[in-house]
Amino acid sequence: VCEDMLRRGIDVIRQETNYKAALINYLYNEHPMFAHAVANEAHRSKTVLVGEVKGMPASELIAKVKEHGIIIGSGYGKNKATQIRIANFPTHSKEVFEKLVDVLNEMK
Repeated sequence: VCEDMLRRGIDVIRQETNYKAALINYLYNEHPMFAHAVANEAHRSKTVLVGEVKGMPASELIAKVKEHGIIIGSGYGKNKATQIRIANFPTHSKEVFEKLVDVLNEMK
């Protein structure tokens, strides 16, 4: 993993992280089933994208996403039933994020 990160370089990793975060942030802003769990944009993480799920339990949404071969996490504690957590790490490709957004956009 370290060799791959060194080969790609920090600038590329940052650019891809920003791109993937922007995809999910746009989804959270525009899709009626989602909202940002952290209201203040300045306080949001780019590497763990936490969203509120509306209209179904988060566990149901997580299971539906898993059917497409993508694993996302749930919130913690009292937020487990209503939040999802999407890890945005260098090992996660842009293509997987694009597929995830497509899968989530199909949900109503």
